[in-house]
Amino acid sequence: MLSHLIKSLKKNLLSSRFFLFYGTLWFVFILTQGILRITLSLSFPDVKFIELWYSGLSQDISWSSYGLILVLIIGLVSGRLGEKLVLFSWLLITVLTNFADFILLRQWGSRINSQALFYLKNPSEAFASLSFSHWIILMIIIFLVFGFAFWGYSQLSNFINPEKKFAPFKMVILCAFLAVTARGGLGKSPLTIENAMRFDSNIENQLAINSSWNFMYSLIQGNQIPDVSHFRDSSFFDSNYYHKLFPKSENDSHSLQKTRPHIILIVLEGLSAELSHFFNGKIAAVTPNLDQIAQEGLAFTRAYATGDRTDKGLVSIFSGWPGQPWQGMLAFPEKSSQLPNIVSDLKSLKYHTSFYYGSDLHFANQRFYFEQSGIDEIHDINSLSDNTKYKTGSWGIQDADMLQIISKRYLTSSKDENPQFISLLTLSTHDPYDAVPGNRGSDLQKMIRTVKYLDHELGEFFSKIKKSDKYRNTLVILVSDHGKNLGSNHTNFGQKDFFHIPIIFTGGALESTYRNRRIDYTVSQTDIYSTMFHLMGWSQNEIRNEKLFPKGNRSLLRYSRPALEANHPRFAWFNIPGVTGLIHDDGAFWLGTDKVSIDAEKPLNKEDSSILNLSTVIVNDFFNLK
Repeated sequence: MLSHLIKSLKKNLLSSRFFLFYGTLWFVFILTQGILRITLSLSFPDVKFIELWYSGLSQDISWSSYGLILVLIIGLVSGRLGEKLVLFSWLLITVLTNFADFILLRQWGSRINSQALFYLKNPSEAFASLSFSHWIILMIIIFLVFGFAFWGYSQLSNFINPEKKFAPFKMVILCAFLAVTARGGLGKSPLTIENAMRFDSNIENQLAINSSWNFMYSLIQGNQIPDVSHFRDSSFFDSNYYHKLFPKSENDSHSLQKTRPHIILIVLEGLSAELSHFFNGKIAAVTPNLDQIAQEGLAFTRAYATGDRTDKGLVSIFSGWPGQPWQGMLAFPEKSSQLPNIVSDLKSLKYHTSFYYGSDLHFANQRFYFEQSGIDEIHDINSLSDNTKYKTGSWGIQDADMLQIISKRYLTSSKDENPQFISLLTLSTHDPYDAVPGNRGSDLQKMIRTVKYLDHELGEFFSKIKKSDKYRNTLVILVSDHGKNLGSNHTNFGQKDFFHIPIIFTGGALESTYRNRRIDYTVSQTDIYSTMFHLMGWSQNEIRNEKLFPKGNRSLLRYSRPALEANHPRFAWFNIPGVTGLIHDDGAFWLGTDKVSIDAEKPLNKEDSSILNLSTVIVNDFFNLK
């Protein structure tokens, strides 16, 4: 039976003119992408053409697969005319996006994206920026590409003419194959823009991207950016509010003693402080080990996340960025790579840096974010999955194993090695909460059982590392990436306790004055950045000094404040799609970010004005990142 199946597949897949025709067309599409992309790179000296071609190959294949799916489906329905119309459209988009990138990369160092459509509202002005030579070059390219394409298509149709009849079995097989290659594989994470960005140079990263794929990707992402012209023109900006929102740091001296402890940063997936007795949780008290860790160290009981997703939380923790009221910063890799980064700063201090995650870091451009920081090691399921002893769930390797992996890395490192920065993003407390065998019931019940599981593993982890002599010179930071909707009125999406998270600093390197200390005023997730450096003896002025720490726009560290300073403004900020707000000790205040909602809120009170001033600063900082 097996031999019969193999024989049937050979007959249908390997010798079929149907597959040979569309397969050849697919390879020609891919080749066309590569040629156009390499041609685009020719005007930039000292670039690595082969590496550029290979880095963007997955996007070339994806864009070609999308195009061929349309050619296939419409061709089978309407014949040769339909195929030619789709082929014409696909080629036109391909040529125009590559040509637009040729102009934009030379003039602005950026690619064509959804924002370019803004300028097409005034086409006469947009086209006026093209010189006569540009028009001539464009016409020649179109003539050559389209002439060769339709000549080649006619020749291909003559030599390899596929069956005219509708073949559902063959069409399903081919469409399934193209769907997989268009998506970028069978993994949990689809192809993203960062898959092509593997270089230290920004211009090489830009050149590696497939122009057409990037344009369509940005259209899908970019249409989530609302009209924020009322923030861009600073209609609501008042310098008096600015100074209240961003008070000058008290500690400007350089006299503090600098330390270089080992640092372990554990980002806890979706762990709400509302499940902890120590953090005044109102839902449950299921974290005895976390509570004990918090009690022994420096804990902030009124700490709040900046957003609602992991990708937003990571940027807030590692870059001190408060987010913007649309999709997270990692959706814009060209901007996220310009942010300050804890990893980069510690690299400047000669740390050996690493990040661990039990799932696929390509998800939401996370891998690119850490690669651009200059991190020494990145480990996710793709590099750890060869060892079959790990227990995996829907999202990847469970937290028990991941905590053992980083404890082993910490304990076995050489004494002569540079100080370590080891960071971990947990995942077991992400739904479907399958770390606990037979976990059934409501989502809240399953979550609580999984939080208990994580809490137990954290206890085991600390018990292990505390036995090491290295622990005396180690700073451990625990923080959640975002809060959680726990089914109560005060934890509903957007409410104050939705954002309530634990923040803990502990370890033998923590000065005795900060141990067994509980801070009950409001702080933000973004404050981790500056607070960590404050505990290491660095002032705000020093960490903003680009000569000492050259990575990223240092002025953006205004959003990260040392949480222990007396003049900390004692509020947190949050940004979720279409909504921005502030959290104080006595409540949360928010506004819709569209102009209609703001006008409906008038007359504006003090909190409204503060929020609008803050939004003006954040939105302009976002757009000013190049």
